[in-house]
Amino acid sequence: MMTGFLRDESGTLSLEAVIVFPLLIWATLGMYVFFDAFRSSSDSERAAYAISDMLSREKSYVTPEYLTALHNVQKVLSNARFDTRIRTSVIGWNKAAADYQLRWSKTSGSLGALQQSDLQAATLRARLPLIADGDQMILLETFTDYSPPVNFGLDPMTLENFVVVRPRQTARLCWNSQNDGTSATETC
Repeated sequence: MMTGFLRDESGTLSLEAVIVFPLLIWATLGMYVFFDAFRSSSDSERAAYAISDMLSREKSYVTPEYLTALHNVQKVLSNARFDTRIRTSVIGWNKAAADYQLRWSKTSGSLGALQQSDLQAATLRARLPLIADGDQMILLETFTDYSPPVNFGLDPMTLENFVVVRPRQTARLCWNSQNDGTSATETC
């Protein structure tokens, strides 16, 4: 009678399912959360490169209205479910001072503008490329808040992108605080 009980295999499928099914759900949920984080990061990065390309081809002034439109483009291209911010700065090189010079910096969203003193920080300077005297580069920084759909080992974070490009169509990119401004109100 005891040997029959030990050899009886009925119910093993149910026992295996009880053991394996929670692990399967856990693994599927984990893959979903990490895939969502990588997708959001990739979307945010692609949006930053698309916006920087738009800025590099700009022939006219960057205005407050234009900057707001860029911020809206960032929201759409990055599929952002949370807060986004964008900072556009134009930086030049001054050979006489042997230093980067901030020409202008503007933001959209809850973010402060880049300051000349920020260019002295070693962490920022290490990320900036060398440029010729009198040349300009466009620094685009985008920030997208991200929170995982399920609490599964990832904390909420800010996805940051740092893109440096040169103006392509003109030698410089200018800011104008007036949407219909003239050279009298420009900052280059």
